[in-house]
Amino acid sequence: MVFFIRKVRHERAKARKQKEIHQAKLQFFSDMGYNLSNALTLMYGPKEQLEGGRLTSGQRQYLETIESGSDRMHTLVKQFIAALDDIPAPEVPNNRAVYRQNEDLEPEQIKGDDLLIVDQDAGIRAFLGSLMSSKFNIMEAAGGDEALEKARHRTPSLIICAMKLEDMDGLAFLTKIRAEDRFRHIPIIILSGKDSLDRHIAALEKGADAYLPKPFNPKHLMALADSLLGRGEINREYGGSARSAVHQIAEKAIKNEDKDLIVRISEIIIRNMENEALTSEMVATEAALSKMQLYRKLRSAVDMTPTEFIRSIRLENARKLLRTSHKTALEIMYACGFTNKTYFYREFKKKYGVTPKQYRESEQK
Repeated sequence: MVFFIRKVRHERAKARKQKEIHQAKLQFFSDMGYNLSNALTLMYGPKEQLEGGRLTSGQRQYLETIESGSDRMHTLVKQFIAALDDIPAPEVPNNRAVYRQNEDLEPEQIKGDDLLIVDQDAGIRAFLGSLMSSKFNIMEAAGGDEALEKARHRTPSLIICAMKLEDMDGLAFLTKIRAEDRFRHIPIIILSGKDSLDRHIAALEKGADAYLPKPFNPKHLMALADSLLGRGEINREYGGSARSAVHQIAEKAIKNEDKDLIVRISEIIIRNMENEALTSEMVATEAALSKMQLYRKLRSAVDMTPTEFIRSIRLENARKLLRTSHKTALEIMYACGFTNKTYFYREFKKKYGVTPKQYRESEQK
């Protein structure tokens, strides 16, 4: 009996040891694949830059040799990465970036679009920062929670995120950031060392706008960023447009024959947003309507008086600014044509159930 127990314990210990060895081997090859993918990414970038310059025949021959070797290594890396389970990446050295980050600049010093780069590999962050810094203000984070904090501090125009992060994977980060309304419009590009259709689909389902396997052509990434920002600009223009404002404030469906007129009236109000003296008579005159026609049209289409409609457009604009800008509530109040703080706070709470300050705090959670 004692012999049998010892044998069972020995077999269990042996199986446990074999499992540990198997996991260690798997981890080793996964780590190697991850680091090789990143190394290849860092090789492809400079190669593309060199190809665009003037080279002697000998230098071009050397470059072709490097390219051939890189392509062969890329093929090998893809072959054995495809056979591995997705294991969290190893810790990487915390190297300093070789470009100047500008996430700590004062607002008046910031120019252009903000790009948030999220990757646990400091070398990849540095490479992407150098690549994109001519077009973007660069922010970076090694983990998902750090990235969220930086995005809340200053909303980026574009996010480039790896699948491997310090504290979570790219899919978890997508789930977290898309859960906050103010980040749902931001284009997100996912970078991954695993060119898997399943991972590609999963990333898109979680809210990614594009999925790019490593190593990638830098020109491809830059073209993708330009394309997504162009599409985002269209969405932002719509989001701040009169047509969008009408959709947000109308509590009943607007008949097709009334839509164009209501949007035109909204455009007049938006153009005169900062004019606290804007009246229904001024709107009617600019819309080529009599005061009574304006009243009847708005009553019929959106069930509001002209004064109520003007106030609703102002409040909707204030709500958007509280969510998307860093202006104070007082600055937003004046920008939307209100001059009395008590009145502004009272009407905002009546419409949205919370004060402007409470609304902003709830959006930042």
